[in-house]
Amino acid sequence: PREEERLWGAIDLPTPKGATPLGKYIKMGADWLLEARAQQYGYGTYRLLIVTDGDANDPELVDRYTPEVLARGIIVDVIGVDMKTDHTLASMAHSYRRANDPDSLERSIREVFAELSSDAGDFSMEEAFDLIDPLPVECAEAALQALSTSGNRPIGEKEKENARRPSEPPAPPTPTSAVDKPSRSPNLLLLGIVFLLLFLVIAKKMSRR
Repeated sequence: PREEERLWGAIDLPTPKGATPLGKYIKMGADWLLEARAQQYGYGTYRLLIVTDGDANDPELVDRYTPEVLARGIIVDVIGVDMKTDHTLASMAHSYRRANDPDSLERSIREVFAELSSDAGDFSMEEAFDLIDPLPVECAEAALQALSTSGNRPIGEKEKENARRPSEPPAPPTPTSAVDKPSRSPNLLLLGIVFLLLFLVIAKKMSRR
């Protein structure tokens, strides 16, 4: 839910100081959304609204982080204030609106919030969990675990591998036999379950229209 008093208080809080660490704050906003998505077991739509003139002190971070934010499934809306149309954010975002005066800026923000409100009411939490109710408990738990941990690590950080103590020698390779192969199949099964859930959600939405 949107809390108007907190929202406008946060908008009024920043004061111009001659620097625009845009890439840094894109990461901060996206990381917050990813943390919220992990807490919600992957359920919901997550959007990052960026209002900027595009000039940044860290353009290399903007170019580096923006594709990664998009790849994580976060919807990026950009409102450009006197911003070049060929800017990374303008050319890669899901939506881009120009706002070169106070009226168009307010109108653009309201349009983004209107889209957010319509998305939020499209599919309820209860309906989402009803879709996985027929699955065995083990499969449902595995699917929820995958959705809650996949792609929710902070922006700019690679997926951590299993840590091994430096003093610990690497384990010798073990021969692979036909008996060993089925033990690798749960990963494929889990991936299939996740895609099945996504397909069911999309089919449910289309049937309602």
